[in-house]
Amino acid sequence: MKNDNWKLPAEIAGSTKLTGNEKILYAYLLTDRAAPAGPNTQAVAEICGVDKTTTLLSIKGLERAKLIKVTRTKARKLKRMLKIEVLRKKTGRSAGRKKKRK
Repeated sequence: MKNDNWKLPAEIAGSTKLTGNEKILYAYLLTDRAAPAGPNTQAVAEICGVDKTTTLLSIKGLERAKLIKVTRTKARKLKRMLKIEVLRKKTGRSAGRKKKRK
């Protein structure tokens, strides 16, 4: 792997709603720019030091938390991941504000 310095935002690191494996996967996806383009769950599992099934469960958990968006094929039986997009959470003052309508 190119970058061994994974960074995890403080609000994610302190979250009690995410598992440790979900946090590790999120840090990897945030840091490695090549990862979201072509997700290979086996390769990601090996890099993160977990099982492939654990990686798939972590991906689902991050989707539920709205931290990533996964694009899958439209096949009926076998839905493969085409792309993983990391969604950045709004932080600071702008997180709670809504635009005023005129």
